[in-house]
Amino acid sequence: MNPNTGLIISALWVLTNCMAFAGPSAQGPHFGKSSVDVSALPLRVRQIVDFSSSKLVRPTEIASRFKHDRSLIKVIVNLSQTSERQRRRRTAFSSPGSVKALQAEIKTRQERVLSSLGANNFQLRRRFRNQPGFSAKVTAEGLKKLLDDPGVESVEPVYTFKTMTSQGIGLINGTWYRSSFDGAVAAVARGLGRAMQSPPGAPWH
Repeated sequence: MNPNTGLIISALWVLTNCMAFAGPSAQGPHFGKSSVDVSALPLRVRQIVDFSSSKLVRPTEIASRFKHDRSLIKVIVNLSQTSERQRRRRTAFSSPGSVKALQAEIKTRQERVLSSLGANNFQLRRRFRNQPGFSAKVTAEGLKKLLDDPGVESVEPVYTFKTMTSQGIGLINGTWYRSSFDGAVAAVARGLGRAMQSPPGAPWH
């Protein structure tokens, strides 16, 4: 047997298995039409909300939280970010004045959407200061208004994460830290579940 044959077979095995485990969960939230079984939902909710909307992230999870007609469910509302991305590129985050200007613009856009929502169908939980969006509780009517609003990019469910006990420290390889690292050059890769440090070549921690 050619001595390189074993290496080739091993490489093919790794490639095949990596492809097998790749899927939507590794690509972040899925935006687009999806089929949701709404047969178990209250009739009024089915009549009001279009769960096939491309603005819904994880629509099946959102639908499952409507237990009755007047259910208030927790959601995160992400506002349209086309102009926001341009604004953030112009923002000097080391300058308090520049950051305040960004936050003021975000607040104005939040107000534009919030002003269209009624108190009977909507309860504000938290505003985000540095990103265009907010967290809220909504009824089916409130959710419909959000989905119909052109200023809303997406709506996703709120998840509650529980802190891990001391047994989890070893599992995440978090037994030590580097006190000299202040996070100034850190970037978080969404969906990968870990932080990456730049510039490239710097040690993981």
